[in-house]
Formats: sequence, structure tokens, C-alpha cells
Amino acid sequence: MVEGEVVQGSPWMWVMLAVLGALVALSGVGLLFSGWSQIAVWGFVLVESPFVASVILMTVGILLASLGGYKVKEGTRLILGSDRLQLVTARGRVLTQIPYRNISAAKLVDVQMEMGIVVKRIHIDVHDANDPETVIEHASIFREAHGCDCMIDPPEFVLGADQLHERIQSHLQKFLAR
Repeated sequence: MVEGEVVQGSPWMWVMLAVLGALVALSGVGLLFSGWSQIAVWGFVLVESPFVASVILMTVGILLASLGGYKVKEGTRLILGSDRLQLVTARGRVLTQIPYRNISAAKLVDVQMEMGIVVKRIHIDVHDANDPETVIEHASIFREAHGCDCMIDPPEFVLGADQLHERIQSHLQKFLAR
């Protein structure tokens, strides 16, 4: 793990997932004790046995809440070092590491999501994906799905997309000016 400017990860997305999971699990418990013999809408029977539906809701809710809790605890942060950027977990595990010398472009792009929603992401292209100091999990998936070697999703961090992109560009320019 390198020394440098630390951009903390934002736990709110994962906290909301944990809360949603808890609500889904509680709705399963409520359904279990509702005493209903079946669930029907406009005469169309959706579920013959609410017991099965409640067990499914409780299981899915517990899994969602567990995943959210794990992600909050695990937490990630982006470290903008003097010669590289790293995405690191709270326990110090390096998920992504890219030396600035290997970055060919760091672009702020608009990505069209479902239902026409546009979000800003940072796409990073590298000169050599096989560089021994470069660690990018699933680089081939990024290249195929997003057209870049690495993607930084700003909603996962406390800074906005524009600010995060400016900080990355600033560190990249400082390195190149040496």
C-alpha cells in the first residue's frame, strides 16, 4: 500500500442495501405470521403457499443485509500516491494498482444506464495491461463491456465525479512533470 492522498469510500450505498435487505426480511416475517392461506391479486393466485414466499423473502433479505454490512465493514478507499493509484480495502488488500507511467488516458465519461439515466464514470486506459506493477481485477471484462481497462465509479466515493477526475489528473500531471 502506498502513501498519498486518500479518497474515502462512501458507505451510504451499502448502508441502503443493508436497510433494504432488513426490510425485505421483515416483510417475509410479516407474511409468515399473517395467517394468509394464499396471495391473490384481482382473483389471480400469485402464491399458493405464503410460507414458501416468506422463506424466500427472509432468505433474500438476510443475504442483501449481509452483503451490505460486509461492504460497509470492508470499505474501500482510493489512494493517489506519488507514482501510482491504488484501490485498497479497509484491511489493506490492494484491489487495483496502476502506476501513473502506465496510464495512457483517464477520461471522465457519461455512461447511459437503464431508463435513460446518465452517470459519470472515470475510464482509465493503460499502455500495457501485462505490466508487472499493474493490478486490475477483471481487466478483460472492463475492456469488453466498457471499452476501458479500468473503471472508477464515483458514487462509491465521497467526492463527486468531476472532483475525483480532477484529483487523478492532477496527480498524473505531477508525475509526468518530473
